[in-house]
Amino acid sequence: FLNFIFFTGFGFSSGMIMIVAYANLQKATGEERRAGYFGLLNALINIASAIPVFFSGILSDVFGVDKIVIVLAIAFFIASFRMQKNNSL
Repeated sequence: FLNFIFFTGFGFSSGMIMIVAYANLQKATGEERRAGYFGLLNALINIASAIPVFFSGILSDVFGVDKIVIVLAIAFFIASFRMQKNNSL
């Protein structure tokens, strides 16, 4: 049950970060170049998402899965509110 709560918080916080990031990118780019920037952003996100997969196995073996999930949930929760505070829409 505790994992469910942390995964829910992790997903909620991640959603808050991505919404602000996409909104800021839309405001900062012109219509003629927006598709290229979003394509590049999605490609970079896909590449960057592979990095935690490589390290999560090692960290889970050393510290345990529950501790890693808790740290990630807290980090994303804090980051989402810091981004909301700095970038009010």
